[in-house]
Amino acid sequence: MKSKKFISVVILAFMLLTGIVSAQQTGMFSKTITFSGGNRTVYFYVPTSYNAATKYKMIIGLHGLGSDPQSMCTVLVQ
Repeated sequence: MKSKKFISVVILAFMLLTGIVSAQQTGMFSKTITFSGGNRTVYFYVPTSYNAATKYKMIIGLHGLGSDPQSMCTVLVQ
C-alpha cells in the first residue's frame, strides 16, 4: 500500500514539474496521463480565488478502496 501512495505522489510531482498541470486553470478539473502502461485520471481543485503571487499549501488526497478519485474530490470541495 505504501508503494501505491509513493507512486501517486511521484506522478503528481512529475505533473507539476513538467507543466502538465498549472494553476492557470481554476475550479475542479481532471487530466489523464499514461503511467506504467495504463491511463490514469488525476483530479484537481484550484480555488477560483487563486492568486499566483500568494503562497499556498498543497493538499494531496489519496482515495481508499471502494472509492474513486472523482467522488473524493467532489466531497472535499463541497
